[in-house]
Amino acid sequence: MADKLTSRINAGIATVQQWEADEQLLQECRAQIPFHLLCPDQFYHLYQEERICDDSPYAKEDDMNYQGDDLLLKRLTLYFKQIMMWVNNPPCELCGSCDTKCRHVRGAIRPDEKEGQASRVEVYWCPNCNAETTLFPRYNHPRKLLETKKGRCGEYANLFGLFCRAAGFETRYISDFTDHVWTEVYSNRLGRWIMCDSCEGVIDAPSMYEKGWGKNLNYILAFTTDSVVDVTRRYTRKIKTGEFQARRNSVCPGGDSLSEMIIAQFNTELRNSQRLSPKHLEELDRRIAHEKRFLEHAEIMTSWDTTDYSEGRQSGSLSWRISRGETGRKLDGINSSNIQQKHSRTATTAVITLNTEDLREVAKLHLRNEDNVVPSNILMRLPDSSMPLASQVAASFQVKKAAFMSYIQSQNTTTKNSKSVIGFCTKQALPIYLIDQSCYPFVKIANSSISNLDSWKTFHFVPDSLMKEENANDCDSFDFDLPVNEEFFTELLGTRLLQHDNEKVSSIETITALSKCRLVAFYFSAHWCSPCKRFTPMLTEMYIQLKKSFPTYGLEIVFVSSDRNSIEFQQYFNEMPWLAVPYDNSSVHSFISQRFSVQGIPAIVVLDVISGNVVVAPEICRNEISHACQYGDGAIENLFMEWLEQIPRDSKELFDTLMLSCNNVTSEANDAIMDDENDERTKENSGEVMSKEEQSDRIKQIFSELVENGTAPNDAALSAIQQVTKEIEEKKSKQTMENLNDKRNAKQLLSVAPENVNPELLSLLLKYINNIEKHPSQSKFRMMKFSNKVFDMVTSTLNGSELLNYLGFHIFPTDIDFIATVPLASDVSLIKQRITEMLEDDNMDINA
Repeated sequence: MADKLTSRINAGIATVQQWEADEQLLQECRAQIPFHLLCPDQFYHLYQEERICDDSPYAKEDDMNYQGDDLLLKRLTLYFKQIMMWVNNPPCELCGSCDTKCRHVRGAIRPDEKEGQASRVEVYWCPNCNAETTLFPRYNHPRKLLETKKGRCGEYANLFGLFCRAAGFETRYISDFTDHVWTEVYSNRLGRWIMCDSCEGVIDAPSMYEKGWGKNLNYILAFTTDSVVDVTRRYTRKIKTGEFQARRNSVCPGGDSLSEMIIAQFNTELRNSQRLSPKHLEELDRRIAHEKRFLEHAEIMTSWDTTDYSEGRQSGSLSWRISRGETGRKLDGINSSNIQQKHSRTATTAVITLNTEDLREVAKLHLRNEDNVVPSNILMRLPDSSMPLASQVAASFQVKKAAFMSYIQSQNTTTKNSKSVIGFCTKQALPIYLIDQSCYPFVKIANSSISNLDSWKTFHFVPDSLMKEENANDCDSFDFDLPVNEEFFTELLGTRLLQHDNEKVSSIETITALSKCRLVAFYFSAHWCSPCKRFTPMLTEMYIQLKKSFPTYGLEIVFVSSDRNSIEFQQYFNEMPWLAVPYDNSSVHSFISQRFSVQGIPAIVVLDVISGNVVVAPEICRNEISHACQYGDGAIENLFMEWLEQIPRDSKELFDTLMLSCNNVTSEANDAIMDDENDERTKENSGEVMSKEEQSDRIKQIFSELVENGTAPNDAALSAIQQVTKEIEEKKSKQTMENLNDKRNAKQLLSVAPENVNPELLSLLLKYINNIEKHPSQSKFRMMKFSNKVFDMVTSTLNGSELLNYLGFHIFPTDIDFIATVPLASDVSLIKQRITEMLEDDNMDINA
């Protein structure tokens, strides 16, 4: 009954097993990858000689969206597409004519066809020669494909998977049951799988097949040697439709319950046959659980984002693409280099950098706690002398905070530590990681755990008088009512709304309710609507997170009900944390729906409270929220910031003016606390060209001059802000050019090794490098968690992170720990040589 599903699973498993079966084949394939051309900055990191290549010929404008091994993957995809030859119809072997036509298909007969595991052989007829002598074997063995480097999507995906494995990527083979295959690669930096289509030269664009090519998908499975996963939901927004379910039932008539059972059986067999270690199984289960939550979120979304990849297929002849129905809405090709891939961006937060003298005045400082925020790097682990490693791992956040403060106090009595500690970061079951100003910028990071208790926490010093309360955001210290478009909103919503007040429902004036928010969203929903009941918890998650991050001047939501009666309305509203239009005001419900052309529910539209203009239309708003919630708190906050950018200019300027008037009250206090030296250091680390104090002073100067010349105060304030903004942009432009010149000059300088490195630490790193050199394609030897007991020798040493950076390791935070990796494009032999030289120098010093 499910033979088609079972046979495809067997074929997919066989493909990935062949990638791992021949270590010699992986080495031969790896030797063909030009790492020095793909990522020269990584490959030549320690080179003293002149570089052969300074800039990659595969560099594109959107490379800024990728880092480390992810950037290598992007460029490897483009390189692979360049070296492969697409075969529509092979030229005649006798006369070279390109007009050959496929007459029939036969099985593998010749020895080379059998050796290359040709699934079939296409026999072509030449109209010029009138002969059927041209053959096109569809090889499946990666060794034969490495030799021929030609084919169609099957050969491309198979060989590219081998290239990815040879490079050291964890790779999945993806089988689309509507006749296409590609690969996915796991990104440790992003904590998820990235789609890679080597036929198109495109990565991380899952919308391409359904939205771009117009494919009517049914099943898409992912294969590794230890797992099979149904990833269909990643590539579709139509899985809940009857038409889509009918197509899935044609593959597996027993429905999703039967397919899930079959896949589970295969996974059990794979785990048993692989004899996986407990650590491997733990990591595999963690990834599966994380991906399951991601796919469940994706299932709720019903349309692709307007910015998602939407172009038709490029690879293959036009007639072939048309015959497969994969041209999308356009029949002309596109230049893949112009495609801007979509990535969730990381939001940075400000940090105060302190010198040693500042630490001696620690009583004047306050430790601010930031959830789901981590530094880009760490200085070292808290020394065992302050708290043993085992105790750090088991301690609560309060105990960790106390241990850190004790360490800071002890540093005030000595000058042995030349590093300026500004805080620490940690999470449950991890040690205390100390941070200094070199660890800036801080970044938001998604929490893959269901529990918020398992999220990252970063504590860093800020002057106490700058904080109204712990975890306050920049607007917390300001208290002013926004000039809400009163006529518009009272006409639209009525004069009063409902709110939750101490577990009771009470009434509040509409304008009062909206006076402390930048944006207001109208949520059209009903208790009886199943899609609404799936979307509401997601919207609640977003609302709570934004209330936490932006308690004032953030987002407010107003529920506009389509419930059948007041009892259903009240029951549904009790599940919501936001406001609501009273149910008895039915005329308002109908008026609002018509005003924003709401055709179905759930629907949501976002407005600017000052102007009343639509910021996010209902046709895209719901999808943007669903997409952000997949990636956690950081993505939610990024989405909100993107919405703020779409507010009308006049509203932005008016809000800035109000902020400026409040800022003037606190600027003198800020100046008294932060001296010029600290201000310059903070400005330098954050990339500012003009500090907030300088901006405020400059605005006041221009404002005063304009008022003296007869300009009205409101107009003068707006003009002053606009002029300072222009001056900042001009300075940024000049600074950018200077930074580019500095970067070019820096490439000519040699890396400087840290001094007084522990020989035991060097010996440990040499063992890691030796393992990588022996097994260059095995990613497990390249990635080290900072909390690893062996690797702790590095993290517990003061200059351990500095040494890693010198040797070219990449250090970055993930949702589970800080990770140190040896980049896949790095020259491992040179890293080994440098470590050996440092050990020899140390021995010479001892003997001397």
